[in-house]
Amino acid sequence: MTRSIPLAQRRIGVVIQLLSYPLVYFLAVLAGLWPSIAGLLGLAALAGSSVYLYKGTGLWQFGNAPDDQLDERQMQIRNQAYRYAYMGVSALIVVSMLFLLVSEELKWRITIGYDQINLLFWTVWTIVMTLPSSILAWTEPEV
Repeated sequence: MTRSIPLAQRRIGVVIQLLSYPLVYFLAVLAGLWPSIAGLLGLAALAGSSVYLYKGTGLWQFGNAPDDQLDERQMQIRNQAYRYAYMGVSALIVVSMLFLLVSEELKWRITIGYDQINLLFWTVWTIVMTLPSSILAWTEPEV
């Protein structure tokens, strides 16, 4: 890693990165912007926070490098991050399905339109794509 970000700033960056799309999208829709423009603003916020967190730090490469580019210790750390990411995404899916199941039984009205599907899809997509590297950014000690 060439550029070093202190651990506290990396953790703040991870939280901002993971919340940037849904938060910016939600606020933009509340402000009256079209959902497609809100989505683009959310993706721009995600890209900006990702550039800050990963550019020059090597964390993105560390989280996504093939095995032949890593030593044994790095592979174990990366595989542990993948395991945590898989458990997190699995838990997210199970909780979502449980919510849908309970909401049907309790007769909660769930409206699903373009706005909700757009927000759900891009939020899950950003979490799935960035979670392993985000876990590494959260857990790697300062050098």
